[in-house]
Amino acid sequence: MDTTFKIKTLAEIAKAVDPFKKKGLKVVHCHGEFDLLHFGHTRYFKAARKFGDLLIVTLTPDRFIMKGPGRPVFNEDQRAEAIANLEFVDYVGINEKADGEHVIRIIKPDIYVKGSEYIEKKDVTGRLEVEKKMIESLGGEMKFTHEAIFSSSKLLNNHFNVFPKESKPFLDKLSNEYDAMDILAFIDRLKEMKILLIGEPRIDEHIMCSPDKENPSQKIVVDTFSMPKGLLTGISILKHYCENLTILPIPLIDQEGDYNPCMISSIEEEELAASTKPNCTHYWDSQTNFNLFNVTSKIVNCNKHELENKLLILLESKIDDFDSVLLFDHGSITNKIKNFLANQKLFLALIIQEQNAMNELYQYSNIDFLCLPEGLNKNLHQTDQILRTAQSEILVVSDSECRWRHNEYSQIPRFSNKLDNSLGYDLPSLLLSILAPLRAIKINPEWLELIGNALITLLAEKNRSIDIFDKTVFEKFIIALLNR
Repeated sequence: MDTTFKIKTLAEIAKAVDPFKKKGLKVVHCHGEFDLLHFGHTRYFKAARKFGDLLIVTLTPDRFIMKGPGRPVFNEDQRAEAIANLEFVDYVGINEKADGEHVIRIIKPDIYVKGSEYIEKKDVTGRLEVEKKMIESLGGEMKFTHEAIFSSSKLLNNHFNVFPKESKPFLDKLSNEYDAMDILAFIDRLKEMKILLIGEPRIDEHIMCSPDKENPSQKIVVDTFSMPKGLLTGISILKHYCENLTILPIPLIDQEGDYNPCMISSIEEEELAASTKPNCTHYWDSQTNFNLFNVTSKIVNCNKHELENKLLILLESKIDDFDSVLLFDHGSITNKIKNFLANQKLFLALIIQEQNAMNELYQYSNIDFLCLPEGLNKNLHQTDQILRTAQSEILVVSDSECRWRHNEYSQIPRFSNKLDNSLGYDLPSLLLSILAPLRAIKINPEWLELIGNALITLLAEKNRSIDIFDKTVFEKFIIALLNR
């Protein structure tokens, strides 16, 4: 029997249940992910149905599911169809947003039902309380079922190959030794830090092309998007975690009139990005994700001597206001500035962007945290020889993974089989921005490795479908990795 007629848009469901409400019938609503429908879910739905006369089940869309790599295993259409096949479910809908209160606002159920696991569950995101207030404001109530708990995530993780083989021992060790809430509490300490970001605002433009149906040799543009780099990447992630974030942008090109460096504490990322022209345009084959070619804009740095003097005067007057400085160096930050910062009583982190900077690594022994992008670590043995002379902690980043060295190199295990950074995220800047401040406050090295690769995995799994830097998104993902 075809039951797909039960699957409707949220607006259609709201219209369909209205006549039942007018007759005095109670509309019951369940909301969740329901990836791998099992008898725990069916018991939950049956128990919920007993609270009223009509049962609506809504689903979290694929792009907002943060239960770990490879999730969801079953896409939103498959999950909807499976639930629609249950005779005691009247309608099924797919949410348009991440939060359940959006669905509650549209459907306006009489009773909103959560499973028994939510009775004493730690609500990290605060969403449960928001949902409760929402349903009550609409004249409804929240109720809980009391059936036995069965975790879809644990069933999937144990019986589906969602984690690469090498990552399982690492995650098992962390799951047994640490509580995800302790790690999140440590990350939350970033809000107390006073961080200064210095560097050039950069943007890469990406143009996705596809063969013309009538003339396959020709390419037509099907999508265009921009990705932040360097300083802008640092702002993109740290604005979610740090309440005392200051930026010092450095211009890439000669400007008319005098350039007077200024530290900005009120971060307007969009405004800064809007004033930044793309430094490089990447053309991609949308079907194969193959990079066709790149067009790089010519960059003329400002007068370095004049810029250096102005920056030093500004830094000397303000440096005591900070406990950590992150440098995103594309060539404008001179050695004199780096040496000045390295001799201050603060935590200094630096990302080396220029491939010709390999010979300069000898100068960075006073820098606490160095990040080397792929271009500087083609020959890891050669890099090692240079880095052994430095006292810095080193993060070596390639396209989809990284190595971290404190005393010895640690290969950070992959958490996903789906790792591809062809979409242009600035991984070195991204990882430096979150990992360096955490090391400044002495985070456990294993936690650092977990956080670093969790971010890489989110990039690969969710790409541009959500804001992977969002604090709530990231917290849910960390919990999913450890509570498997």
